[in-house]
Amino acid sequence: MNIKQRVRSLQLLEEKENEIKALKTSFEICVPTQISEDKMHDKSEGQGMSLSENCHMIHYANEIARKDVEISSLRKSKYAAESALRQALQDKITSQEELHDRIQNLEEQVDRLERCKTREGANLEYLKNVFVSFLSTRNLEGKRHMINAIGAVLQFTPSEIKAINSIFQKDRRILQPVGPADRYIYPKYQTIIIGGEVEKRYNQELKHKSKRF
Repeated sequence: MNIKQRVRSLQLLEEKENEIKALKTSFEICVPTQISEDKMHDKSEGQGMSLSENCHMIHYANEIARKDVEISSLRKSKYAAESALRQALQDKITSQEELHDRIQNLEEQVDRLERCKTREGANLEYLKNVFVSFLSTRNLEGKRHMINAIGAVLQFTPSEIKAINSIFQKDRRILQPVGPADRYIYPKYQTIIIGGEVEKRYNQELKHKSKRF
């Protein structure tokens, strides 16, 4: 009885040892495979990470290149805008200088015209007074001086002054009284000063009066 039990125990022990060997063999086979699979998985992940990193680097490089192009374009636009601004400022300064010169010239012209107007007004008033005196006086020498004054204001030419003087030398009887206050000996013409010229005009009425005396 004891012998059978011992044989049975040995058989069971052998079976268990075989099972353990089989398990060891199976474990040894499975463990390298798992390790290899783990390594492959890690390698794949590493490759995936490297590929992703490469994609990010390429995208970043493209963005940098695009930004560089934009910056270069903006720099050109900025330079063009600054050049246009400088030119506009220079044109404005030139226009202001020209406008200032024109205003100054116009102001000088206005001042000159005002002075001329003042002088002309004074000369006209002076000429009016002299002419009234010329018509009022009967003194030939006084008239001669008045003619000189009128000639200075009206700027008679030398030929006009010579013609006037010759008239005074030929006829010294201008408005000389010979009787009552309303009786005169008149020359055959009167001398009238108009715009610096000597005009001789016959006076029929005066000729008629002179014939009565």
